[in-house]
Formats: sequence, C-alpha cells, structure tokens
Amino acid sequence: MDKEKTITVYTLELHDSMEIKTSLGGKVEITRVPGGWIYCFEYPGFRQSPIMFVPFHNEFQTVTKPNKK
Repeated sequence: MDKEKTITVYTLELHDSMEIKTSLGGKVEITRVPGGWIYCFEYPGFRQSPIMFVPFHNEFQTVTKPNKK
C-alpha cells in the first residue's frame, strides 16, 4: 500500500501551488517561486487580497535522516 505524499511548502515544485482554508472562511494560496513563496490571502468581503513574498529559509524545515546501518 502506497502512503500518500504529504504536501508542504517545502515539497512544492517551482510554480506549483497549494491552498489552505482559514478559520475565518477565507483561504491562502501558496505558490513556490524562485527564492521562496508567494502567499495570496483571500477573505470574503475584502475588496483587495493581500499578497506577500516569503523568502526561502530552511530553519523550520523538518528533515528525516536515513538510518545508518
């Protein structure tokens, strides 16, 4: 049985996107771009959607290290 691949901002390929729904009924679309990610926030009732560039930094990236035998 194949395990489903977990998608995170760190596993996105260049120009791929993922969407996260917020508790306020909005959503955040995250797109991988060279050097980081672009976050687009969409909330119901807002005329403008804030957009933010987040530069790459792997400080919080979790890495699974293979077992050495």
